[in-house]
This record gives sequence, C-alpha cells and structure tokens, in this order.
Amino acid sequence: MHPDVRKRRTRSIIILLSVLAAISMVAFMTLGAKGSWSFILSFRGAKLAALVLIAYSIAVSTVLFQTVMENRIVTPSIMGFDALYVLIQTVLVFAIGAGRVSALNPFLLFIVEAGLLLVFSILLYRWILSGAARSPHLLMLVGIVFGILFRSLSSFLQRILDPSEFLILQALAARPGVVKTRDALMDAAYDDQVYVDDRTIDSHIKRLRKKFKQVDEEFDVIETLYGVGYRFKEV
Repeated sequence: MHPDVRKRRTRSIIILLSVLAAISMVAFMTLGAKGSWSFILSFRGAKLAALVLIAYSIAVSTVLFQTVMENRIVTPSIMGFDALYVLIQTVLVFAIGAGRVSALNPFLLFIVEAGLLLVFSILLYRWILSGAARSPHLLMLVGIVFGILFRSLSSFLQRILDPSEFLILQALAARPGVVKTRDALMDAAYDDQVYVDDRTIDSHIKRLRKKFKQVDEEFDVIETLYGVGYRFKEV
C-alpha cells in the first residue's frame, strides 16, 4: 500500500473513532438522566473523567510496553498484571477480613497495590534489561505462566465461597451504603429460570456472615434492614 494512502486511511480511522468516542460520552452523560442536571452532570462527569483517564493510561502503557517488547501483539494484560491486582484484592479480604479492607485508607491501599505491581514488573522486566536473558519470548512465556498462576489462586480463594453467596456478596459490596432488596439479590445470584424465596437469601446472608467471622470475629459489614433488605456498610 502506498504511504500516502496508508496515512489517509489511518487518519480516517482515527477521526471515525474520535467521533464515536464523543458520541458515546454525550450519550453516557445524557441518556436516562432524570432530575437535577447540576447533580447529574457532576456525578456522571466524575465517572466519565475516571473512564477517560483509565483509557488513556491503558493506551499509553500498552504502546510503551509493545515498544519495549518490539511486538504489537503482547499487552500488559497478557503478562498477568491484571490477574495480580485481582489476587491482591482477594488475598486482602481473606487475610484481614472484608470489614477491615473497607475501613483501610484508599490512598494507602492504592500505594501498597501500586508498589506490589511495580516490584513484580521490575522483576519481570529484568529478563529484558539484563544481559544474560534478553529474549522477549522468554519474558512473555514467564508472564503468561504467572498470569495463569495468579488467576488460579484468585479463583480458588473465591470458590471457597458458594457461587451464589459470592454473587450476593459482590452485588452488596459493589455499592456500599445502597440497600439491596431480596428480589435484587435474587436477580444477582440466580437465573430467571430458578425460583427461590426470601428465606433462601436470608440463609445465604447468614452463611456469609459466619464464614467471614471465621477470619474476622468483628465482621459486621453486612447490615439487615428489616422489611427492606440488606446493605454493605459504608465506612
């Protein structure tokens, strides 16, 4: 393909993607919006800004990583970095309890997690930077193996919980302070074809509390609102 044609094609793709991104952002800010626009714009605007920052960070890190690797296919995700982050979160819950994790300073937690990821990346990148082992293929293989290991460990720890209980806990912890009715928890944990009554959800909550108290006797994060439902305590 002629260089000028390739440049025009690349420019057209970038313009098209930019237009689609702008339309998506406008739709995110306006679709389904009801009530005070000042509140909606500030609330959704903060989320949109976070999404843009994350997208920019992923794009830059991916390009830098592929430049170092001299490979346009390999990404940080393949190397197991996202799996390590999930493993850190899972180990924290099982080591000190969900209640204490939710009470931790989020900035301190971010620094610790970023530090662990940085240490892992430095150890991994030594395969590139050291003179003894400069093989990108070896680095990629080691990263993939670590990624599988981290995902397996996370999956094992998560499966200690009953699948339905894990989905209920996930639904509650996703929005701390927000009350979840029993019907909402049923929808989160079961398919439409499965019928369960309110007592089933109560039994799941009871077992969840018992399991967490085995590792944290002071666990009291799941609150009961009689006649309404449950919520994950906002610390």
